[in-house]
Amino acid sequence: MPRATIGGDFDCSKSSFINPKGRAITADGIKVEGAFLLSNEFRSEGQVRLVGAKVGGNLELKNSRFLNRKGVAINCTGLKAEGTVFMSNGFYAEGEVYLTDAIINANLVCEKAKFINPNGYALISERLKVNGDVFLRNGFKAEGKVNFYSAKIGGNFLWTDVDSPEKATLDLRSAKIGTLGDSRESRGPTRCQDQCFLCLRCKL
Repeated sequence: MPRATIGGDFDCSKSSFINPKGRAITADGIKVEGAFLLSNEFRSEGQVRLVGAKVGGNLELKNSRFLNRKGVAINCTGLKAEGTVFMSNGFYAEGEVYLTDAIINANLVCEKAKFINPNGYALISERLKVNGDVFLRNGFKAEGKVNFYSAKIGGNFLWTDVDSPEKATLDLRSAKIGTLGDSRESRGPTRCQDQCFLCLRCKL
């Protein structure tokens, strides 16, 4: 599907793509004028590539499983989404998840989501630009590094009600954030304006 054009929604919900030794989906440069849906018990084994994808609506990865334990589970490097990116409501990934250099016009929602890669990067969002809010909360769990180095967040960055925060390392060095909030179980500043130069180590 590289560089394909979809005139409306692209819905792969309730589907399975299995290629554990390679790529489960290759959709580099795809253009979806509506929503892109990999939800509702969607399952993949192998890398899902959406590098340089353009989505006119939401990118929804809700109640879905992405498995590539020794590699990249989801690669959304250079993604452009006009709506919200949902990795939530039962989202589960084993392996690296990339949002490097992505642009999200609305929000990034990672609620009730698990990012598992204990020996490396669980979520890589270097130079990510989000015009709205980033929600890592309400049962969000990461085992591994959560990297927002040099990210630009126009609204709130909320790290609250995180599950097992001692298993995650949150890196916000050189990030520009409107407001940074964390819960009592996370150690670090609860507000950050203008330009931030910090790396938080989350503890119970």
